Amino acid sequence: MVLAGDGIGPEVVGAALEVLDVLRERLPWPVEVHQAPLGRAALRAYGETAPAHVLREARRADAVLVGAVDTVGAVADGASGPSAILVLRRALGCHAALRPVRGWPGVAHASPIRTRASTQLDLLFVRDLRGGAFAGPHRRTSLAVGGRAATDRMAYTESQVRRVAQAAFACAGQRRGQLTSVEYGPGLATGALWTAVLGEVAVQHPQVGFQRMRIGDFWRLLLRRPQDFDVVVTENLLGDILSDAAAALAGSLGLMPSASLGPPDRPALYEPVHGAAPQLAGQGSANPLGAILSLAMLLADWGRDEAAAAIEVAVAAALRAGVATPDIGGSATTASMTASVLERL
Repeated sequence: MVLAGDGIGPEVVGAALEVLDVLRERLPWPVEVHQAPLGRAALRAYGETAPAHVLREARRADAVLVGAVDTVGAVADGASGPSAILVLRRALGCHAALRPVRGWPGVAHASPIRTRASTQLDLLFVRDLRGGAFAGPHRRTSLAVGGRAATDRMAYTESQVRRVAQAAFACAGQRRGQLTSVEYGPGLATGALWTAVLGEVAVQHPQVGFQRMRIGDFWRLLLRRPQDFDVVVTENLLGDILSDAAAALAGSLGLMPSASLGPPDRPALYEPVHGAAPQLAGQGSANPLGAILSLAMLLADWGRDEAAAAIEVAVAAALRAGVATPDIGGSATTASMTASVLERL
């Protein structure tokens, strides 16, 4: 199921589908792609940003690939309620987002940290998606200027924390065997719960090295020694902030893929980390690599490791050859960046 969404979403998803077309004949089963609108595109077509029939079709798919959703634009168009991407994640039961951050060849100049450190970036953020401040509820008190107020409720249950912790330890066991929990600490009640449950789950995974760090300590060390980190698990709000910031260390959000996982009977959701960037829509300058690498994550989860690896090798070769979109200091268009990857694929 492909939900291209808004802004640059259709452009970058189109690039990923070109890559899929090249790989189709080498996959052991036929692939059918069904497309539908999401976000502002769905609002224009159906009067809703996440129509019920689109959600039903997404639940029946084997995987869902999303481009981007323009939440701000949807609100301006009169949409109400949560963002379409949040509605979709809930419909699919997504509870953990996997956000790999990797240093790619040829883009160290776009990173704000030392060249050597940027090339050593290879970590995976595991971010909770169901609890915390993003989950709400969110309340505003509409009063005259000077009396306005707002409240965002931040709550976690033990089962929510345990679920994302188990996902993080599983990921660490498949990588280099190190897990870091970035926490608020006992100063917040939810922080104390997070600390307690992570410690309990750690006992069940003695083969994984485990440490916990406060936010500031983690960020300072990440800037100095990124190679010290393997898998990083965080609550919802922290994960959104830290993974976006770490993506900048790699050079650009445009390079970042993600996967959102739910229960075994629901499809996973794959999407580039970047937003809809409506100011770039139609200019042909968007970086398609986040979407293309999201497709690689999808294929790896389907057991097609060789196809996923082929995509990553092609992306690395294109970047090493100096092909780069404006966000990473180059002048390549979306189409020429995609063509460079396809040529090497």
